Amino acid sequence: MEQVSAQQLAKWAAQARERWSVPGLAVGLLHDGETVVAADGVCELGSDERVRPAMASRSRSCPRTAA
Repeated sequence: MEQVSAQQLAKWAAQARERWSVPGLAVGLLHDGETVVAADGVCELGSDERVRPAMASRSRSCPRTAA
């Protein structure tokens, strides 16, 4: 698997947020012991509070494993 930078993941997060029409999201990748995290958007429509990677999510996580 090719290594992904934080900048690449942030770009993907921004595109995914727009495509899925959600106000904000945070995503993390773990591969070979290395963690990359990114976030984009706001916590809630009408809010100025930006999503942060370490922020707890109201909808909880949706972990996926890829081989």
